[in-house]
Amino acid sequence: MGKRKRRKPTPAQPAETSRTSSRRWAGIGLLAAAALGGAVWFAARQTPSGESAAPPAAASPTPPPLPVSPPALPALPQSEPAPPPPAAKAAEAEKRFREAVAIAQAGRYEEAIRAFEEVARLDPSSPETLANIGKAYLELGRPEEALRYYRGALQLRPRSADYHDMLGVAYGMKGDYEAALKEFEQAMLLDPSHGSVYNNAGMAYEKKGDASRAMEMYRKAIELDPRLTRAYGNLARLYIQMGLYGEVRPLMERLRAANPSDPAAARMLSQLDALLQSAESPATGPGSADAPAPSAAPGSSGQHG
Repeated sequence: MGKRKRRKPTPAQPAETSRTSSRRWAGIGLLAAAALGGAVWFAARQTPSGESAAPPAAASPTPPPLPVSPPALPALPQSEPAPPPPAAKAAEAEKRFREAVAIAQAGRYEEAIRAFEEVARLDPSSPETLANIGKAYLELGRPEEALRYYRGALQLRPRSADYHDMLGVAYGMKGDYEAALKEFEQAMLLDPSHGSVYNNAGMAYEKKGDASRAMEMYRKAIELDPRLTRAYGNLARLYIQMGLYGEVRPLMERLRAANPSDPAAARMLSQLDALLQSAESPATGPGSADAPAPSAAPGSSGQHG
């Protein structure tokens, strides 16, 4: 069966609301970054060049709706994807998809899940729809449900590095770091140039207690994407924890040169500078028992402009 022609967003429609892009809403703002420590593990995916991330969602004045149970994923054979819907139904699915994206970008994730589920019923051949449902569940801190939908997205598009990466994120949120690393490794094979995948892998290695391998991953992430702010923060945090204060200043200079106008980078640089000054002071110098522990850093990374 022939492949459906990919649609291009019209000039009046923002690019990130097109259902035909696997690296748009599904890849933006997944979770707050824990660049200098904190409770949250995985960082957000980097927004591809030429795209802009959605603004942070304002807190809702009303309580969230009750959780919904995800429906069963369509049982589709790997080699025979679902046929595209008729033209009228496809147009309706496209319209509903844009509406669901807007709801998700506003931070109304429970409502977005229901909206994307309706899109999936109209067009079961769309992996982006399933991936966005998975993303919404991750935003809600429910990785078990997210796993099901990312697996469904991979069933429809098995060679997507993005979906393997996000499946790894879901495993990481569950604490299954071995499974997470397997997905990140698969994503690296499919797209060896994606710095964010290496950053996520570094965080998984950290959780496994392998600081050396984690630093290797963070350095690779920075090499591939010099503007990936959270990778600098993760690497600097490890340096500080290990007492390698001399390594932090050059890293800060690299970040300052790579992201001279990024507010998240500026906040991180300010915090790192304060940490280093405190750690290097006579009262709390290197090796002192009173040296401060790194605190949580801003939860965003430098975006490609």
